[in-house]
Amino acid sequence: MHYPGLPGNRWHAAAQRYLPRGAGLVLSFDLAGNALAIFVDSLRLLTVAANIGDARSLVVHPATTTHSHLDDHHLTLAGFGRRTLRLSIGLEDPDDLIEAYRPRWMPSPRTDMHFGYWTPIYGGFLRNLGDENMPTTWEYIKQLSQTADRLDYHTTPVPELYLNDRKGIHAPSLEAWSLSSAILAVTRQLRVMTAVRPGFHLPAVTAKTSATLTDIGTTPGSNAARFALNVVAAWWEEEAKQYGGIFTRHDQRYRQASEFVDILRGLWQHTPFTYSGAHYTVHDAILSPKPAVPPPIFAGGESESGRESIATFADSYVLHGDTVEEIQSKIADMNARSQRIHQRDMAEFGMSAYLIVRDTEAEARAELDRITTVAPNSGISRREYSVGTRGLRPDLVGTPQQVADKIRDYQEAGLTLLLIQCSPAHYELPRIAEQIFPLVAHNPT
Repeated sequence: MHYPGLPGNRWHAAAQRYLPRGAGLVLSFDLAGNALAIFVDSLRLLTVAANIGDARSLVVHPATTTHSHLDDHHLTLAGFGRRTLRLSIGLEDPDDLIEAYRPRWMPSPRTDMHFGYWTPIYGGFLRNLGDENMPTTWEYIKQLSQTADRLDYHTTPVPELYLNDRKGIHAPSLEAWSLSSAILAVTRQLRVMTAVRPGFHLPAVTAKTSATLTDIGTTPGSNAARFALNVVAAWWEEEAKQYGGIFTRHDQRYRQASEFVDILRGLWQHTPFTYSGAHYTVHDAILSPKPAVPPPIFAGGESESGRESIATFADSYVLHGDTVEEIQSKIADMNARSQRIHQRDMAEFGMSAYLIVRDTEAEARAELDRITTVAPNSGISRREYSVGTRGLRPDLVGTPQQVADKIRDYQEAGLTLLLIQCSPAHYELPRIAEQIFPLVAHNPT
């Protein structure tokens, strides 16, 4: 993005000096690969023209119009490239302009739904199946991350589990923070939401690591946060024993998490920073450089004490899969708590769900039967056992239209981020992007 009103732009200082009331309504940005042609072909309302500064909103490709006489070297000197588009904002209705500049395949700000997917650190998502053809290797995660990035998936949660809770504790699993750094380095727009369990980490060190990861994920000219934290109150006592984690009782874990986040935010904002709590103490701590964009904080939990704590320290709330009615009720509850504490709603609501999309409903139901054939020893249902985080409870199973209709119901309930599980991910994520994204993005408002 090239705009003198943005910090980091080479003309920002001049704009602040000579344009104190604002840098104007002309901006430009670069698009990679074939995205430039797709973007232009997808626009509505906008006129493609060589002139700018009109009462109408216009789009121009300088390299083939106004600056077509320049070679690559002189284009660079002029601040353009072959993949640069320049936009000139006119006098149309702002809501119409937002829709006009949104390519058809992107989620609409009016419907406010984003699609994410869980990074499969443990070789898959299904307890009933062995090999899901998703190897626990960096090479597989890299290819999947780059594919998802290209397909415009918005967020990938990276679970932090030192033991494999899907395939058994002796099965391999990958480490979350190493993966997060690598994923950010090989993608351009995908947001990485890394799980952090306070019982396994020092908050000051986590603040430092997060600042570096934020820098790795920074896209020049963009203020978007590509790194986020999912604060998890640890739940697996056996894992804590094996790895030396601090495993406190339930309500105490949330108080620990709240202190943990207090220190993160304090170090991201202040130097020096001092804090003294029941679980953590830091004294005159210095963190530099600080993150250009503080990582958003997500958290999930369903107990009364958990929800109250999360409404206090988190920006956004993540939920296990559930019915539309249950999700709507939980969203209303969390917004009410946040309004009482902070006088604002939670920023985002994400829900985990396992998706099965097929050409016919019969094919989708047959796949559902295949992955839920083994009954658990405990009293939970086959569906609850087969897929973690209650991923099958939303029942996002069927044809593209059937699944899209159900997702729109969750949108209307207030859900903003769908966190997808599917198997095998490298095959199903492209199918979902092709068949589901357009149907959901085109939901009438």
